[in-house]
Amino acid sequence: KNAQDEWKKALDNQQKILDEWGITLAELKKLMLETGIQSRSKRGN
Repeated sequence: KNAQDEWKKALDNQQKILDEWGITLAELKKLMLETGIQSRSKRGN
């Protein structure tokens, strides 16, 4: 197996998760950004 196969498998798995959750990639990115900001601000306090 090469890196490209692994990358494609990871993308397929991600798409499967998104389909199951019923959220879009944009919503996931927004969620990740928000949780990242929250965790950073918590650390600051």
